[in-house]
Amino acid sequence: MKPVTRSGKVDFSIKNLARKQATSHEDGLLYRLLLVLIDLLLLLGIYLGSLAVRYPSSFSNYLFWDVIIILIMTTLVPLGLIGGHSKTTDLQSLRFMSEHVIVSAFTFLLATFCIYVVSAFNVMMSPARLNVSVTLILFPLVSLLYRRRMAVRMNLTQKFKSIYILGTGIVAQDFYRLLKQNNWQHTLRFFSLDSDCTDHLVPHDPESPILGGDLFAELAKDEENVSTIVLAEDTSLIPSNLMQKLVSVHFSKVTVQTLDTFFAREWKMVPTGHVSLAWAFEKGFRLNSPTYERFKRLTDIILSVLVLIIFSPAMLLIPLLIRIESSGSALFRQTRVGRYGRNFMLMKFRTMLADENCDPETTQAKDSRITRFGKFLRKSRMDELPQLWNVIRGDMSLIGPRAEWSKCVKEYEEKIPFYHFRHTVKPGITGWAQVNYPYGENEVDAEEKLKYDLYYIRHFSFGLDLSICLKTIYVMLFAKGR
Repeated sequence: MKPVTRSGKVDFSIKNLARKQATSHEDGLLYRLLLVLIDLLLLLGIYLGSLAVRYPSSFSNYLFWDVIIILIMTTLVPLGLIGGHSKTTDLQSLRFMSEHVIVSAFTFLLATFCIYVVSAFNVMMSPARLNVSVTLILFPLVSLLYRRRMAVRMNLTQKFKSIYILGTGIVAQDFYRLLKQNNWQHTLRFFSLDSDCTDHLVPHDPESPILGGDLFAELAKDEENVSTIVLAEDTSLIPSNLMQKLVSVHFSKVTVQTLDTFFAREWKMVPTGHVSLAWAFEKGFRLNSPTYERFKRLTDIILSVLVLIIFSPAMLLIPLLIRIESSGSALFRQTRVGRYGRNFMLMKFRTMLADENCDPETTQAKDSRITRFGKFLRKSRMDELPQLWNVIRGDMSLIGPRAEWSKCVKEYEEKIPFYHFRHTVKPGITGWAQVNYPYGENEVDAEEKLKYDLYYIRHFSFGLDLSICLKTIYVMLFAKGR
């Protein structure tokens, strides 16, 4: 029986959906099989190659199917569970990289344990444990490298496709400016809710794009070259008949995204101009997880103590070097705002001249008050070592939004909507905003960093925290701090 609409006409969107899903399933299956085959060849190549190098004359004596099967199962199955063989996974993302690292560590322990157990019950088997270890260390590195290269090629082909954007209001105009600011590579086409409209997106700006007429007519002409459709408009303002068409298009032709979804997927941030007061009640929040919060607190204490012990010689030497270059206390103390808006005293190594720390309120680019040794401390992030004491006390976490000066917070909360949301978690020494956005100098920067802080709050998880750790290590190694 054919599906019929209220008007009596046959609804072909279900047929289109079935056809699209079947094609997508076939493509996804081929892609999955290809990645599994590449992983399998890589894994066997590394293991067998290392055996051939180490035991050129007695290579066959160390070939045990038990070991090979354990290596394959403990490596490929967990990798598949985190989406390592899925076409929909962003293989270039830091999130996938961090999950791959976690899974690789788990695989190393699991494979080693299984091989030890099997060899204990089979006295005739003498597995080359060094080669197993080398394989389990090298495979993740090669796997991440080739997946990243593959993702770059896939994204390159997507850049030649267009993005259709529905909306003409303030939100759409701000969205256009942000795309332009980020040098967006796709061709952009904006459409009005009124299909007859052909004005410029931004009034009195001849350089802004011209609205493209009927979205669905244009889509019918050039469907293959359209990457996605973004709703840069309040969905409550979109007429129901138009929304029904968009739903049909989403399930049968081209993916339709809300602005929130687009920002989260492409830039890992939340568009503050599109957030409502009910944002905190929406699905998808992982914030209320007492188990992970306890784990995070325990991890904060253990890691902070370890880092303090490791860097204790440096922490004794740094104050002396600070005082040699400029007089005054080696420590800088300031009242900052923590979780639930509670104030606490933050401590850092002083990097500026002692008598000018508070004027102006924020540090500017190439600030003349920063000492030469202070520049090194900022770039290496070593000026933040005393904050580990704040972490141990419970004022802060290792990872979270930046702890802001109480005076600045009062001003920001009055001027920036939703700024208070960032105080629902503990501030951190490093965080998603800190590793994705330059050091804030003014209210505009504070608003931009808030977008990343809200993303962190919404996706609060171990995977995201590990991603931030990896990116922070990169910033420290290559001295990209400020």
